[in-house]
Amino acid sequence: MLPIKIRIYIILLILVMSVTAAQALAQEPTTQSTSPELIFNEQQTVYLTNLKRAEYGLPPLRWNRQLTEASRWFAWDSVENRPEEYCGHQDTNDQYPSDRAPLFGYYGSAGTENAFCGYVTPQQAVEGWHNSDGHRQNMLDPNHREIGLGYYRRTSDGHGYVVQMFGRDTAYPPVIINSEAISTTNQAVDLYIHGSDDGDKITGRGAPTEIMISNKPCFDDAVWETYQPQRAWTLASGQGWRSVYVKTRDASGRSTLISDTIYLGSNLFEQALSLNQAATRTDSIALYDLGSNLPFMQFSLGWLIEMEKGKLWWGNGEVVTDADASAGQAFRLRPGDGNSFIWAVPTDYPRDVNSQAYFRLKVTDNTSSDPVVRISIETNGTERDALELKGTDFAASNVYQEFPLDFIQSDDPDEPFLKLQISRLGNATVYVDRVTAFTAPESTQSSKIWDVPGQNYRGQTVWVRYTDNSSTFSPITEVDSTVSDLQLSQTSINFLGDGSQLIPDSRIVQATVHSGCNQTATLTATATSNADWIDIVPQWPNLQIRIDPTGLSNGTHQGTVTIDAGTGIQNSPQNIQVTYTQTDVIKHTFIPILLRP
Repeated sequence: MLPIKIRIYIILLILVMSVTAAQALAQEPTTQSTSPELIFNEQQTVYLTNLKRAEYGLPPLRWNRQLTEASRWFAWDSVENRPEEYCGHQDTNDQYPSDRAPLFGYYGSAGTENAFCGYVTPQQAVEGWHNSDGHRQNMLDPNHREIGLGYYRRTSDGHGYVVQMFGRDTAYPPVIINSEAISTTNQAVDLYIHGSDDGDKITGRGAPTEIMISNKPCFDDAVWETYQPQRAWTLASGQGWRSVYVKTRDASGRSTLISDTIYLGSNLFEQALSLNQAATRTDSIALYDLGSNLPFMQFSLGWLIEMEKGKLWWGNGEVVTDADASAGQAFRLRPGDGNSFIWAVPTDYPRDVNSQAYFRLKVTDNTSSDPVVRISIETNGTERDALELKGTDFAASNVYQEFPLDFIQSDDPDEPFLKLQISRLGNATVYVDRVTAFTAPESTQSSKIWDVPGQNYRGQTVWVRYTDNSSTFSPITEVDSTVSDLQLSQTSINFLGDGSQLIPDSRIVQATVHSGCNQTATLTATATSNADWIDIVPQWPNLQIRIDPTGLSNGTHQGTVTIDAGTGIQNSPQNIQVTYTQTDVIKHTFIPILLRP
């Protein structure tokens, strides 16, 4: 066995990154960096890290695809692109963890990294980091929510590198099953459901007040219940990959759909492990069951500002309880001491996106033909749109009504401010509830692939509003944005034979792709095998698998069938483990029937 070289380098910084155009990497990692053995080590290290955090009363971390890809690349780069053995955190592109994370598509906060400058087992890695003060602080930081692991080992000399990177994306409050264990033989599992904490942001989510949990992505028969971070749950019966889906919802009605996956059963093969089980982000999302008699539609990721959090800059006003307000509170602007106005200035709205903001207001008197309130939007120091409303513009007094304004947030990084201002002008009292934001209206259609502004879709519930692009618009409704996923009826199959007779003679695996909650998509997939003795006959949605024992010796033979449903499909590709056991003679045994009086 090659000696293990252990060197530790400590980075203690957590860097918040701004997303920039991706730079070219020196070279792509080799396929060895994602071998089944190394993937197992990566996932096991995640699990052991979470067990160590649990010893300190800290919540578990969710395994993340982008952080793992960045860690894998750096582990490979540190071995293959260095003329001498290397120990550090700067790669051969002169970049650090805070640079690599966004280059590989992680748009949250990242930059904290642990590394072993040599190949070690998952147990050795976690214990080694735990026994080092700086690494222990990284591993036990309560602010982390996601983790990536990269293992690399060169076959010629055994030299390796192990990288652990941490992250936190405010758009994504993850759920974790059994501390991110790879598998379980028990349907009863423990969930940890992280909460959001950035409700003051226009793109954020507040602390969750309710959750909904299901074994199905469409939440069949699930009900809302009071949020609690820890929850016992029962997986769907059977054997294979099992997912648990969770919706969290805050007091403003903004929700997020999250999930985690674990293998239920005792016969999980390393070849079945992949980044399909890791959390990820996407640039776009498929939207289903759209449609209205109004000609245009527009979308939002729950973008809103509750204006009771706005700042009073002049005149009389205060936050009051209001049962008609969306979240139970509103900002009241009262007469006296001249005009009064408030504003809110979020800095996180997506840049360079044609948008509409809806101001939800009410007035105590709608009889005046004079201006009673002015609403405006300012970006980059320039007023983009404004509207003076008369009392008679309100259909009724003391009833909330929405008024849209067009705007586009500046793409100037030095001017991140989006200023939303409401001014009371007349003698009526004005109540300000909230401002919601949507993309610009586009033609209504029944379904759509939506390119998400900011390119960081992580399960945020999508809202839709239909409009005539004038004065008529629908209430806000939630869109069916269930992620398309590949589902297999089984992921491991067994055959027994004596070289001429097989039991059974073939197996059928059913593959389906669900696109939205109300429809199953037509499956267009490819199936491949890594063994010549495995015959596959696709007749989608069924795949027939047979064995050709010609030339095989007695013993156990294992192979893999891979089903790939194409890009944009979650849990794809998937592997089916095929086991064929050949013996000299298959004997049939008949059990007598017992008759009981």
